[in-house]
Amino acid sequence: MLFSQRSPPGGGGQRGNDPGTSGYQGTGKGSLTGMTVLVVEDDFIVAFDMQTLLEDAGATVVGPATSLAEAREVLAKSLPTVAVLDVNLNGEHVFPLIADLDRRNIPYLFATAYADNETLFPEETRSAPRLAKPVLPNALIGQLQKLLSKE
Repeated sequence: MLFSQRSPPGGGGQRGNDPGTSGYQGTGKGSLTGMTVLVVEDDFIVAFDMQTLLEDAGATVVGPATSLAEAREVLAKSLPTVAVLDVNLNGEHVFPLIADLDRRNIPYLFATAYADNETLFPEETRSAPRLAKPVLPNALIGQLQKLLSKE
């Protein structure tokens, strides 16, 4: 399940999931009003949970896209405010999408099981926020709010 309140075994791997350090500003209804979020996630249940959470917080969700090609199609037809990206899309990395997002000045964050694998991320993506799965709802919403406050 995407939004577990449990820590993973060993308690580590929660990069950015601490609401005290993630730009947490609340997860109430309407906290993301006016935001359009591109969700790129290949796991149906995780994508559904994330879409429900974001919509409940007032965001409009485009996608979820389950592959790089589908994400590019969605991006060509919409102008999201921000993107939430899984790294591994059925064996295909999401990183080529970053150039498309950068060209359109769309900030992004990663929600991935690979959050602590620094060497997996290309140099140009290493400063982007990374949330380790299972992602806590308040951490996701807080990081999205923080991304937009930098705009």
